[in-house]
Amino acid sequence: MKCPKCNANHLRRSGFMCSCGYHFVFDPKDRFHMTDGKFVALINTVSANKSYCFTQNQLYARYCKVVMSKRQKAYWGCFVMALLILIVALVIGSLFPFAIFVVLAVVIGLVMRVQHSKPPTPKELNELLTKWTAGGNEITMLLKSPGLSTPPPAWQEPDIYDYGVERILYVQRDILVDLFVKNGFHAEQRALIVSMTGYPTYLKPHIKKVLQESPDLPVFLLHDSTSSGQNMIKSIKRADSSLKDHPIIDVGLFPADVKLLKTLHCVRPDRTSFGVPVDYIRYETLARALADAMNKKVTFHNLITRSGRGYNGLLVEDMDFDSDFG
Repeated sequence: MKCPKCNANHLRRSGFMCSCGYHFVFDPKDRFHMTDGKFVALINTVSANKSYCFTQNQLYARYCKVVMSKRQKAYWGCFVMALLILIVALVIGSLFPFAIFVVLAVVIGLVMRVQHSKPPTPKELNELLTKWTAGGNEITMLLKSPGLSTPPPAWQEPDIYDYGVERILYVQRDILVDLFVKNGFHAEQRALIVSMTGYPTYLKPHIKKVLQESPDLPVFLLHDSTSSGQNMIKSIKRADSSLKDHPIIDVGLFPADVKLLKTLHCVRPDRTSFGVPVDYIRYETLARALADAMNKKVTFHNLITRSGRGYNGLLVEDMDFDSDFG
């Protein structure tokens, strides 16, 4: 076990306290096969070394990617072993002594593929998080719940226009407001960001005022690829009369997009609906793609399919996480 505090390699049989005084939380031999060093690396990767706040969905997608990659390597290793044994058998001219080993390797590989074809569940990640925090560890960049219900203490009405409002972004879930605002996306894109529930409520009068003063102000929607997400535009217009006749550009995630994004394959989306949360996509890529879609005023799908191989490479390959914990 590698100590995340001093980076020393600590033997499990020596107990769960490192010589530097660090207390290990995870036992690498339990059913999760998790270690403290791996969990720290997992968090550092999804937060880009504490550069970004992230949601639990983003942490879960990363966790699925790592687990599924390791499982895939394991059962393909069985088939490679079977192939090597078969080659050796052919070279020496006697198949029988090796036939049993070949069959066993193939059977083991098939069993592993069936048993491990599904990704870990969100419940499993919750158990790891609970154990980690119970051990006295805090994940500072993890957004656990919406925290922007009240304006900052020094917030005053003119301050919100210091960066100049050029667009409005509606997101499906409250936690997504925190994700973008706490990472500075609203200032970078000069956008007012609010959820379809109206959170944070103190922005409502400003949004109404901005729409009245700038009737051509672009309004965008970001949502999951679920049925409720795809119906978000109708819900928003019903909830806010000021948007009834206002043109809205839907830059949300749709099932067709999920099929194209390689990084989402690790979570094994339901192939009947392909409904997944949009924040299964890591923040850096999501923010970059969203900014591009809003600047070009195109849908997320159009961005993927019509922007050439360079951008396809960004979304389909660059979004694919490393398979190692680091």
